[in-house]
Amino acid sequence: SIVSAIPSPDDKLVAMVLQLKGELALWLYSREQDRATFANVRVSASSLNVAWSSDSTGLVAAGEEVASSNLHVIWNVQTPEVTTLRTSSSKKNYRPFWPKGEKEFLLVSPDNDVLRFNPQRLEAEKILGRTIEGHPADETAVSPLANWAAFRSQSDNEDRLYYYSLKTKQVRAMVEEDSESEYRNSTRYLIGSGQRNGYY
Repeated sequence: SIVSAIPSPDDKLVAMVLQLKGELALWLYSREQDRATFANVRVSASSLNVAWSSDSTGLVAAGEEVASSNLHVIWNVQTPEVTTLRTSSSKKNYRPFWPKGEKEFLLVSPDNDVLRFNPQRLEAEKILGRTIEGHPADETAVSPLANWAAFRSQSDNEDRLYYYSLKTKQVRAMVEEDSESEYRNSTRYLIGSGQRNGYY
């Protein structure tokens, strides 16, 4: 059965996570050729979260596996050789992102931290935590190109949305606080694009 399907930015390929005999497997479906090929990633994991590179040539999959958390990196989908990197010795459901033009990855942890992971040194650096520029942060989301983050912050029992530039490290309010009581404590959002016409 299909667990998830993530189209590439150029819309030519779809990365599909399939559940097969109790394991999760990564397949690539070509829209042009109308066929799917195995991407050499098959793991015993409770989750496998996938992100594309901005140029659609690479894939990174973060697996919450039996005894650890790992990244499975395909640097070039045309020759799908897989590099497996351990990100944690404990099980964590990371959400990966591949910043444009970089060889490092961003990981969003279940604790709402945003980490920058260096695959050469196998080191992770926390770049965003539960407080962002003085604002308590919850439900942090990262844009597909990993150049923006958005988060919800609560003050006086009211939700406020902010967006944050990962390049300039500046934060701005996304929307004004809602005065209607029925919308308080119920803010939900998604970042649909990594690019924004804005202040930076």
